[in-house]
Amino acid sequence: TLAGMSPPQACWTMAGIGIRMAQDVGAHRRKPYSHHSVESELWKRAFWTLVTLDTWFSSFLGRSCAISLDSFDAEFPVDCDDEYWMHPDPEKAFKQPAGKPSDLSYLLAWIKLQLIHSHALRTIVRLPLA
Repeated sequence: TLAGMSPPQACWTMAGIGIRMAQDVGAHRRKPYSHHSVESELWKRAFWTLVTLDTWFSSFLGRSCAISLDSFDAEFPVDCDDEYWMHPDPEKAFKQPAGKPSDLSYLLAWIKLQLIHSHALRTIVRLPLA
């Protein structure tokens, strides 16, 4: 809602603050030997949403991104709808049923598109690195 009601500069600033907070808790790093959990998936979604917002607003305003592509290695969120996260059989947890595309597929495609967009900002437009 901030994006529709505030000057874009405020949105760019808030996305940058959010990224710094996510970095503070380590959401920008891949977790070795981690298993899927509700908390880890929510952190992934929050981090990637902040990255896409940062890229979008940076492009709109002609400013640099708060985070560069080489300063994080977070995994993408699991391509599985929320209702399939928890299952009595641990082998079936976080598994999308076959033949049923997840609603999260859109977010994953948007994230990948924004990574291309961010790369274009750095190479074509030559905005300074954050």
